[in-house]
Amino acid sequence: MKKLTALIASAAMTAVSLTAFPASADTDDTDKYGIGDYSPKLYFTAKENDDITILSSGKIYYNTSAVKNDHTNVTVNAYIQDEKKYIGGFIARWTTDPQIGLENLRSPEAEYGFLPYKITEKYYKIGLTENKTKHFMNVYYPQLSIREDNLDNQFFFDTTGENSDDSPFAIFDAVLSKDIKAGNYSIDYIRDNLGGTNMIYMMTAKDTKEFVPDGTNTKSLSIGITDRLLGDIDNNGVVDGSDATLCLKAFGNALSSGDTGLTEEQEVCADVDGNGVVDGSDATLILKYFSYQLSFGDTDFNELIKKDLNKN
Repeated sequence: MKKLTALIASAAMTAVSLTAFPASADTDDTDKYGIGDYSPKLYFTAKENDDITILSSGKIYYNTSAVKNDHTNVTVNAYIQDEKKYIGGFIARWTTDPQIGLENLRSPEAEYGFLPYKITEKYYKIGLTENKTKHFMNVYYPQLSIREDNLDNQFFFDTTGENSDDSPFAIFDAVLSKDIKAGNYSIDYIRDNLGGTNMIYMMTAKDTKEFVPDGTNTKSLSIGITDRLLGDIDNNGVVDGSDATLCLKAFGNALSSGDTGLTEEQEVCADVDGNGVVDGSDATLILKYFSYQLSFGDTDFNELIKKDLNKN
């Protein structure tokens, strides 16, 4: 049997430095393959259920006063976006606040009955790891070994769907509790002293480019926890002009002092588009909703926001 080479992709990815596109002794031309500043991206999407709302930004909105159960399991898909199809493998690690559970990590094959990738290496395997003690999840794509007789072959995976949203590389549950403290949370791709998120360009086994993604090419999943309706800042049960006024006042406070002056509960529900800040656009959306209700009757605020933002 032919000897395996020393290149083991999973080990190489774990040992890589923290700098994007680190220089190496034998490959110092980062544009050798026309890569330049291009970077694949990692992101999450959450699936809506009866206890949560997905805002226009993709943020999870969790109103603890309206939930039906003490705990809510939110299905989350993890994705990689790689239009240029440069990726040969990667490690994705994510974590969140200990108040939020991370459970039931599974592969797309286990979830949907098929693997939505074209695999070019017969030793290609998916590794799934849950660490409940350190509160993170880890996915390896791939754990593969490269033999001396195929060093010039290219190794990569490619999604079979039309876009990256058709092909999650992992699925898991984020568990939200009715007793969780109000505020803004997130599930984040991370790299730490134990290793973690990293990507590898595998043009061939002899020419490998590695890099660690940063905040520009990893997108966290935001989660807002509050005890009131979206936009109902004064918590009187309706979204109206008084809420828009409070929102504008909070925006003014933030501009002048850096502090909105709102409570955690208020700040979460005031950020109606879910972009992470309370500003004039949120006040405008609240006023539009109030006006729409006066003219046409009750409607879903979040759906109205999505339609309004899609027009712009």
